[in-house]
Amino acid sequence: MPTGQIFTTDDPTKINQLFSEGDKVQLFLDTSVAVNDMVILLANGTIRPISPVHGRAVLVAGTVTVLNTEVAATTDIIVSSLITGGIAGFLNVANVVAGVRFDIVSSAAGDTSTVAFMFVR
Repeated sequence: MPTGQIFTTDDPTKINQLFSEGDKVQLFLDTSVAVNDMVILLANGTIRPISPVHGRAVLVAGTVTVLNTEVAATTDIIVSSLITGGIAGFLNVANVVAGVRFDIVSSAAGDTSTVAFMFVR
């Protein structure tokens, strides 16, 4: 496979594991990882399965608390507005409590938008 290409497949006989060796790429079948699972190649060469956590929430007066037992204090959470409601503002994440919750907050107190969130555990 040429350098810089990304290879994906739905065929379970194809790759689930990727190792980098200089400028060569070697692909191996890993039957311990389900076809629809995502994996990450760590710097030490090990493969770790990852699962995205995602959902939707509706802002009330520009804020919503999302209860989630899988969030960590250092989790990077991506948020996006799906359906604009009220006065739309800029979204951010605040008040992350590991294993409990996080808040999605708009810069506009009148924001009642439906928002999406996602993070990888």
